[in-house]
Amino acid sequence: MEDNFIIKRSAVPSFSVNGADGYNFLIKNEKIEVDYIDSKTGHGGRVVSDLMTHIYYILEGEGDFEIDGNIFHASVGDLVEILPNHSFDYKGKMKMMLIMNPPFSADHIKHL
Repeated sequence: MEDNFIIKRSAVPSFSVNGADGYNFLIKNEKIEVDYIDSKTGHGGRVVSDLMTHIYYILEGEGDFEIDGNIFHASVGDLVEILPNHSFDYKGKMKMMLIMNPPFSADHIKHL
């Protein structure tokens, strides 16, 4: 019987962008990635993926997501789904869960 049903997030950031730190949960499902995002000011730049869907669930705080040039305000309890080929950025002080399908690949992200 497996006993690894509870997965702790990394103690130190797995990655950082200009205004946010990300903590990866090392899950066994290779088709998705789950991260905890601590956004102090925001994502730090607009990006677009040709493959990945980004799903953000706001746990704490609030902020603005710019998706394809439109501003959407998000707060606690909101879910933001960004499908492939949609440019986005976010600003605000928020704690979020991020699910990416498929997992992050630098080959499939373009910084705008």
